[in-house]
Parts: sequence; structure tokens; C-alpha cells
Amino acid sequence: MPQDFDCPTGECGAEPDCRSVNVGDPIDPSSTRHTERNRCNRCPSAPPVPVYYDKPGRLWGTRHVLLHWTDSEGNLWEPDNAVTAWWFHDDPFPGFRDNGNMTFRVSMVAAGGAGGWQCRYQNSALDDTSSAMGTYDYAPAGTANHVSMDVTPHNANSAYVGGLTEQY
Repeated sequence: MPQDFDCPTGECGAEPDCRSVNVGDPIDPSSTRHTERNRCNRCPSAPPVPVYYDKPGRLWGTRHVLLHWTDSEGNLWEPDNAVTAWWFHDDPFPGFRDNGNMTFRVSMVAAGGAGGWQCRYQNSALDDTSSAMGTYDYAPAGTANHVSMDVTPHNANSAYVGGLTEQY
């Protein structure tokens, strides 16, 4: 987290607003809970890597099958939805993404604890400053709470404070 960060309100406090949000809470698009949500985001500095396994073929040989994506801490990641990642995060058009140029969501935190991390990579570098950056999700993707807590506030105000994601 940058030491020179200047909160939009001028008063950040020690505990980020995003930590006090519960699933189902209303999110004001102009609030610090919304604009500073990436104070709760955590991303590997390099994109998660694909892990494959060899599956025996029915007739001949083996197939190289994608099992999952993982990072240096053993957290499991999945690509954000190809269509919505293209729309919200400027990912390459579906079918043209690769792990160095796409947005991921954490699916399992190895040490347990909170998830909600969303990370966008461009040219294999974490993007935490552009208008297309990944943003911390308060609710699981694909749920009504995700729409009300993450998507709707984003559509009303997509201006986030950059440089807040913790990198490891």
C-alpha cells in the first residue's frame, strides 16, 4: 500500500471501510467503501499459473487438461467470466485471453480466510491503477448480492482509488 496515499475524504483511519461490510449491506457508489474497496484486495504480483494434468485418452495417447490456476502461496484462481471481463476489465475478446492478459478471481484461499480478490493482468503485470483494474468483490460473482454490492455501484461510479491492492 502506498505510504503517500491521500484518501478522498482526507481521513482514512487505520481500519479500511471495506472490512466492515457484510454480504447484503447497501454500498453507496460515492462512499469510501466503494472507491477504496481495493484496500481489501490482495493479488500476486505475477499472474496465477495454469496447472495441468495428463488424462488418458479413450482411443490413444493422453490429453493435457487444465486443472486450475495457482499462485506462489497455493491460492486457487479462476478466470473472471470471459464476457463480463471483456466488458468491465477490457480483457482481450473471449477466446484470445491468456493468463498474462486477463482478469482472475480467487476461488480458494490456501490459508483460509476472506476471498473477494479480483486481479487484472496486462502483459503479465498486475494492473492496479487503470480504469479497467480488478476490484475487490464484496459478494460472490453470479449472485444477486454481487449485482447489488459490486456491479450496480461500479456502473454508477467506476472511479476507484488506484494503488491500494496488496501485492505478494
